[in-house]
Amino acid sequence: VSIVTYAKPATGYVPYKVFDSKSGTSFREVGGNILSSTADVAGAKSLLSSAGVNGGSFTLSVRNNEVDLAIANYVAGVWGDLGFTVTVEAVKPTANSTDTTIYNDNFQALYDSGEFDVIGIDTMMLSTDAFSALSQFAVSFSGNGVDMESENYDLYGHISGYANEEYNALIESAYAEKDRAARAAILHQAEAKLLEDMPVIPVIFLQDAYLYLDELSGISSTYYGTRDFRDTQLKDYMTYKARTASADEGGEG
Repeated sequence: VSIVTYAKPATGYVPYKVFDSKSGTSFREVGGNILSSTADVAGAKSLLSSAGVNGGSFTLSVRNNEVDLAIANYVAGVWGDLGFTVTVEAVKPTANSTDTTIYNDNFQALYDSGEFDVIGIDTMMLSTDAFSALSQFAVSFSGNGVDMESENYDLYGHISGYANEEYNALIESAYAEKDRAARAAILHQAEAKLLEDMPVIPVIFLQDAYLYLDELSGISSTYYGTRDFRDTQLKDYMTYKARTASADEGGEG
């Protein structure tokens, strides 16, 4: 089913442009497909049955925009086929009480509070290192606050609620590993463990799309989704430049 025009089915948690062991290698290509991009409703029902799950109801909260709602409604329909009753909630921003030209992002507040059943978020890789994406699910690396009044300095605010000792140990090991190839191998194990336990369900990998004239060449994209124009050239530019210069000289004479 095509939900978003410029997207691919997510076959893992870490997308394609993230490096594996060095620049130019792809973590996703090396790790392969962890998730299937084709539906197996019968298999899903069998797993639910073996786990003693026969349905339930919950709310799926997403930002109030066309794309997020389209994805959420599709996901809700799939869960509906598995016997769940899912309500899609579009979380809308509200005007600031003191300045109505400013809107409060209630979605961010909902996420920060952790008071939701299931939440749909659009994440972006801000690093070409897979560790930055995977480490946030390990308790010690998730940006927790620290209870300074506790003698144990307990962590709090781990929004995902995922706390698996094996996963935490893998991330700790990757953090300490200095050899890039060995570190990448550990991170692949961590991704596999994350998607086995599945506190997060990747749906799609968004793609970048832009238009340019045939007369232009050398346009490329950075790993952060921005345009790189350093090598961009206009076809026959030097010819146009020479003609323009000649015309200017003739006008001055």
